[in-house]
Amino acid sequence: MTKNVHVMVAFVSQLTQKPSNVEYRSVDGKEIFSCMQTNEAAVCQLQSLLQEEGGLAKIILIETDQARERVQRDTADWLALMEKYRSESMSAVELLKAQSVCKYSELSQVFEDIEYSKMGIEDSMRSIAGIAERVRAFAERVREEEPEAEVVLHADMTGGFRYAALMLLVVMQLSKYMGIRMGHVVYSDFVRGGESRVHLTDDIRRMFDLVTGADEFQKYGSVQALEEYFSRSSRHSEDFSALFAAMRRFSDAIRICRTSVIEDEMTDLAEKIRAFRQAKPVSIEEEMFSHILGVIEGEYGSVIKNASGEKSDRRLDIIAWCVQKKFLQQAMTLCTEWIPAILVEKKICYTEDEEVIEQCQERGDSGAGMRSWQQEFINSYGQVTESKEVKPPTIPVPEGDFRNASFKEMTNLLRTILSSGVRTRVEDLPPEMKQGVQSFFAAYDEIASKWQNYDLRQMGFRTRNTIIDRAITLLHPSPKKKFFHEEILRRLAGKSNEDIFTALGIDGRKCEEACAGKEPPSKKRRTAKKQESPEEKWLRREACYRRMLSGHGKLLMYTQKTTEEAVEFLRGFYFIRQGRNDTNHAAENAPTSRRNQGALENDRLEEEIAAYIEKLRKA
Repeated sequence: MTKNVHVMVAFVSQLTQKPSNVEYRSVDGKEIFSCMQTNEAAVCQLQSLLQEEGGLAKIILIETDQARERVQRDTADWLALMEKYRSESMSAVELLKAQSVCKYSELSQVFEDIEYSKMGIEDSMRSIAGIAERVRAFAERVREEEPEAEVVLHADMTGGFRYAALMLLVVMQLSKYMGIRMGHVVYSDFVRGGESRVHLTDDIRRMFDLVTGADEFQKYGSVQALEEYFSRSSRHSEDFSALFAAMRRFSDAIRICRTSVIEDEMTDLAEKIRAFRQAKPVSIEEEMFSHILGVIEGEYGSVIKNASGEKSDRRLDIIAWCVQKKFLQQAMTLCTEWIPAILVEKKICYTEDEEVIEQCQERGDSGAGMRSWQQEFINSYGQVTESKEVKPPTIPVPEGDFRNASFKEMTNLLRTILSSGVRTRVEDLPPEMKQGVQSFFAAYDEIASKWQNYDLRQMGFRTRNTIIDRAITLLHPSPKKKFFHEEILRRLAGKSNEDIFTALGIDGRKCEEACAGKEPPSKKRRTAKKQESPEEKWLRREACYRRMLSGHGKLLMYTQKTTEEAVEFLRGFYFIRQGRNDTNHAAENAPTSRRNQGALENDRLEEEIAAYIEKLRKA
C-alpha cells in the first residue's frame, strides 16, 4: 500500500486586538476545536482527518512582517496563555506553533518558515514560485528516503491578505504538475455571536480541474483530466455516463488515428451531447459541466452541428477540424482515405464503368493494403509504371550480416524474416533495424497468445499494444473480410519500405548509412539515377491523368469539370499524399535544425490542406 506523506501550507493570520478562544466545530460536526487563531483550527482539523496516516509531516508557514511581530494584549484568554508559556509577548507565528505543539506534540519539528513582505504583483509571482519550490524540495527529500511514498499537499485558505488565497491556489496547481497530489483545502469560518466552523472547500478548488479538463478536450480531444475530475464523484446520470463514454471513444480514435471509426464517433458524440442537454443533472459536478459544454460545442463547430448531414460535407468538416486542432497526421490520413471518394462523388474525376470499379476494388482488397476502390482509382489507375505494391524481391537475400551487404539486401532479409516468422537471422540486420524487429516480435508474441482465434475486426482493431496498433492501422483491414493475427506478418512484409519502417519504428536513413558502403559504386550510381523528386513523379502521373481524361487510349477517366480544373484538384490531392509520406519518414530524434524546418513544413501543409478543403467544398 502506498504511503501518503502530508504537507500543509498557510499564510499566518495576524492577531486581533482582542484575542479570545473560539470554539470551531469540525467538518463532520463531531469535534470542537478551541483556538485563538483561525490557522490553529485548520491545523487541528487536518490532524484529526489525517491521524490514521500519521498526521502532518510538514507545515510551511508564510509569514508577513505583522505576523512575526511580537505583541501584547490585555484579554483574559491572552493573559492566561502568556502565563502558560511564561512570556509577556508573542507573535502570531510563535503562538500558532506553541498552541499546535501543545495539542499535538508530534508537530514540534514539522514547521518551516517563509518570510513574506507585502509587495507588488511581479514580486508576488516570484514568491509563488519560491513557495512551490519549498514544497517540491520537501517532496524530493521524501522520495529519496521512500521512493514509493506519495506527497499530498493541503492548504489553509483562512489567513493572509486579500489575494493570499489566490496565491495558494496557484501554488497548488504548480505542485500538481510537479507530481504532488492535491489534498484538502481548509477554511476556518469565524462567526461572531454564532457557531464558528471549519469547512473543506475541496470541490471549489477542484473546479480548476474541471475547467482544465474541458480546455484539454476542447483543444486536444483528450479526456484524461476530465476522467480524473469525475472519478471522485460516485453518482452520475445515465446520459452523462453515455456522453463521457462517447468523449472517451472519440479521444481514443483521434489519439491513435483510427480513421475507420472517427466519423462514427463524431456522430455519436453529437447525439450524446444533445441527449445530455435535454436531461437534468444529478450532481453539482454535472451541472457545472453543462455550463461549459457550450464552449466545447463551439470549438467543435460544424463537426457536431452537421453530424447528420451529407457524408462528403461531414468528412470535409472533420478534416478541417483536425487541421484547426493541429492534428496534422490525422488530417493527412483522413485526406488520403476520404478525398478520393469525394472527388468521385463530386464527379471531379470518376468512372461509371462497372468493370473498372470491380478491378479497382479487387486491387484495393489485395494484400498490398486494404483501400477503397475510389482510392485505387484516383491513386493508381492507369499508371504504366509499376504500382506502389511491393513485388517479390529481385535481389537475393544475403548470406552474411549488414557489414557485408547492401541496404537493399538487408531490406529483403527483413521482408523474409517478417513473411516467414523465422527469426534466426535477426542478428544479421543493422542495429536500428534489429531493434525495431525485436520490439515488433515481442509485441506480436504478446497478442499471439491472447488472441490466437479472434477475428481482429471484432476486437475493434484495438489491442492496447502501441506497436501492433500502429501496424494494423497501416494495413487498413477491410471490415468485410476476416483478419487474424497470423496475417499481420505476411501482409506487413508486402508493404513498402516506408510503411514497414513506420510500423516498426525504424529510421531507414540510419540503416542505409550502416550498409551504404557495402553496395558497389556502380549500383549506387544507377540507384541515384532512378530516384525521382515528388515534382517529377507528379509530372509523370499528370501525363497519365491527362491522357485518360482526354479520351485517348483504352483507359478512361471522366470529369464534369474542365480538364485543367480536374487536374488541379488531382494535383492538390497528390501533394497532400506526398506530404503524408514525408511526415511518416520524419525521425523523432532529428537534429534541432531539422525539427525547426519540419515545423515550418507542417505549417505549410496545414495551410495547403485547409485551402484545398475549402476549394473542394465549393466544387
